[in-house]
Amino acid sequence: MNSSSEPDDVSADNLLTYFSWLKANGYTVISIQDVINANKGGKPLPDNSIVLTFDDGYKSFYTYVLPILKAFNYPAILAIVGSWLDVPENGTVFYAGKQVPRSKFLSLNELNELAKSGLVEIASHTCDLHHGVIGNAQGNDMPALTTFEYNQKTQQYETEEHYLNRIRSDLNKNNA
Repeated sequence: MNSSSEPDDVSADNLLTYFSWLKANGYTVISIQDVINANKGGKPLPDNSIVLTFDDGYKSFYTYVLPILKAFNYPAILAIVGSWLDVPENGTVFYAGKQVPRSKFLSLNELNELAKSGLVEIASHTCDLHHGVIGNAQGNDMPALTTFEYNQKTQQYETEEHYLNRIRSDLNKNNA
């Protein structure tokens, strides 16, 4: 939804069209809390329930998506990469294989406003696992979150214990 669109971005016009279609076709947009409550024996979920999720924390979520969510009164989940919040506004983050200006992503103040909106639940999209790691002897770059890292020097994969500790450590850091 950035003005300098990536190939997988959704325009504000298309998002309006999607949300209008959901409403016209009997879908109910629910929060993740609704799912948790239903799983704990609370209010059952309506038929045709869906959860809206957005990843990475583009600034366009604040400028384009939030007003549309408000117009439809739809809740959503926004998953943030925590380490990007530590990068100065004039810095860059490594995203989709290139350095991207930090200013393309949400600030802490904007995140706080989103959280206070009552419509947006902030979720963890890891602290620093939104990149690739060496995933095999051929040196292929693979998603850090789902890949047992391959050490080219020792020619061994990390153990399951090391992998789980790496993931837990990252998620704990992001939640903190």
